[in-house]
Amino acid sequence: MAKIDRGFVEYKHRQRFNSNWSLNSRFTQASDKHYFEDFGNNIYATSQAYLYSFMTINGFGNNWRFNGKLNDYQIISENISLDAQPYQTLPRLDFSWFNNNNASTLNYGVDSQWAYFYRENSLTSMRLDVTPFVEKTFLNRFSRFTPKLAYRYTNWDYNEQRYSTIDELQTQRSLPIVSLDYAINFEKQFSDGSLSSIEPRLYYLYAPFRNQQNIPLFDTHNLTFGSSLLYQSNAFTGADRQSDANQLSVGITQRHFDAKGNEKWNFLVGQINYFADRKVQLNNSIETRSTSPIITEFNYFYRNWKASASVHWDTDLNQSERALLKFQYKGKNNSLFNFAYRFRQGKIEQLDTSVVLPIGQNNRFIARWNYAIDAHSTIEAIAGIEHKNCCWATRLVARRFVVNEEGDINNGIFFELQLNGLGAIGRNPRRLLKQSILGYSEEF
Repeated sequence: MAKIDRGFVEYKHRQRFNSNWSLNSRFTQASDKHYFEDFGNNIYATSQAYLYSFMTINGFGNNWRFNGKLNDYQIISENISLDAQPYQTLPRLDFSWFNNNNASTLNYGVDSQWAYFYRENSLTSMRLDVTPFVEKTFLNRFSRFTPKLAYRYTNWDYNEQRYSTIDELQTQRSLPIVSLDYAINFEKQFSDGSLSSIEPRLYYLYAPFRNQQNIPLFDTHNLTFGSSLLYQSNAFTGADRQSDANQLSVGITQRHFDAKGNEKWNFLVGQINYFADRKVQLNNSIETRSTSPIITEFNYFYRNWKASASVHWDTDLNQSERALLKFQYKGKNNSLFNFAYRFRQGKIEQLDTSVVLPIGQNNRFIARWNYAIDAHSTIEAIAGIEHKNCCWATRLVARRFVVNEEGDINNGIFFELQLNGLGAIGRNPRRLLKQSILGYSEEF
């Protein structure tokens, strides 16, 4: 049998040239499509469809921002069709300019992007997206009101039409976008010096319908619905779709701070009310519901504890659409406890718990259990022990994990001997532990 060399390369580089310019890059390459199925660290690695490489250059000044990006993908899944494969951007250039006035004066500027999208044996395109805007914020002691007017112009120049049904060499889209953002802030100071604030917020958005069914999708997807989407002007990533809108978001945020100004907890509830059907969808359907799910989020901070909970409640179906519950404790010597419950209607229901427990001064016990309630199966189980002293460290970790989307199981043993200042011998489990256990640190 012929010998086959297999491997995975990852290179990362960050550099700051001066106070205004920086570079960030990452290169990844696997020897073959089945490498991660055989050697992947977790279910997310073994089930990924492609490897992502990029290089970005960032710059900024008093009234401008620039981002230049090149990205590439190595397809490592046998099950991803050509149409589902991502496009390379060669390059994508983002530039924003804005006048440098304070919040209470008239502000104006422009956001722009130029990108070239390439994918082998596919339609390619150059895309220009330009959005000039003007806004003014009216402030007083208790409230803030910001009307904003923007005009979005997008142009696509196509190549390789033989791979598409598109006849035109060029497509254009333009539309105005109007938003009215109003918030009131109520504060109360308590006798112990703590402070509580309540902020009701109204956000009205209007964008007229433009037929975009003939425009291909190069980098555009639906944004995951969450609290940030309550106050955004587009429901999609990328510029290939601009959502039509006639809607009002209603939200209330409450925060509580201790006497030193540290935030102790916050709570948010919000919902979008739609006054018209949404015709711009990725699947060319029409969204007719009159309200979004109700979003509730709660975060609590107490000494070494953090807790958070969120629920998306579907008022049409009278059921929870999505839920998340998380606890984390960080103690001395980087001791750690995590617990999470994740739920998404009809898709996932999982428990995830992990612990890093000191045993004496130089030893730690490590464990993680990720369990799929809906499938009655373990996604990943990890157990191990670490020893560290002034001169060397050793780690022994065992794991059982799902290899692929079909549910095949694999087992692995990691053993590493690390000599301080000289390197390490063995199979390194540190990257696995950092990926699998939120907040894990090598130091203790």
